Amino acid sequence: MLRWSDLSGRGLRKWWGLAMMASCLASAGCAHHETFKGHKEAPSPFRMGIDDVIEVSVYRDPDLTRTVPIRPDGKISLPIVGEMVAAGRTPEEVRAEVVERLHQYVKDPTVISLIVREVHSSRFYVIGEVMKPGVYPLHDATTVLHAIAAAGGAGEFSARDRATVIRATTGQRIVVDLDDPDSAGAFVLKAGDTVVVR
Repeated sequence: MLRWSDLSGRGLRKWWGLAMMASCLASAGCAHHETFKGHKEAPSPFRMGIDDVIEVSVYRDPDLTRTVPIRPDGKISLPIVGEMVAAGRTPEEVRAEVVERLHQYVKDPTVISLIVREVHSSRFYVIGEVMKPGVYPLHDATTVLHAIAAAGGAGEFSARDRATVIRATTGQRIVVDLDDPDSAGAFVLKAGDTVVVR
C-alpha cells in the first residue's frame, strides 16, 4: 500500500518519473509514431532502381538498341548517349532524356520503347516476431497483411495486434493495426520499407 510518507524526497521523484513514463508510452506523440488511419494510399508511379535491367530500343538503329543493368551508382551507359542517371526515375523520364541526348547526333531519333526487363530493386523487409524474417520482392499493391503472410505469419510470441512500418525514404515510423483489415489491408508498402512485428 502506498503511503504519503513514501512520496517525499527521492520516493516522490521516483513515482513522478514512473507516472510520466507511463503517460509518455501511452501517447503516440512521445513515441514519435504515427498511426495509420486506414485510408487507401494512391499508388505511386513505378520508379526504377539499382540492379533493375532495362532495354532501350531505337527505331531502325540496332546498334543503339541495348539491354543494360542499372549500376550501383544508379546510372546506365548507352552508346552515344553516354552515362545517365536511371535509378529513382520512371521509364518514361529516362526514355525522354535518351531521345533528347540522341538529337545531338542522330536525325529525328525515335526511341520506340524503354522496357524494364527485370526488377530487382523493389524489395521490402520483414523483421521481428515472424516465422520467416527476411527480404521479399515488392509487387504491385503489397500491403502489410501481404508482407506478414509472405513471412509465414506472426510468431507465437508476437503482439499480433500491431506492426510498425519504417519508411525507407523518410525514416517515418507508422503503426498499423493488424486486427483491423481496413488498416493492415489498406497500407501499401513502398520499396525499401521495413515491417517490424514485435
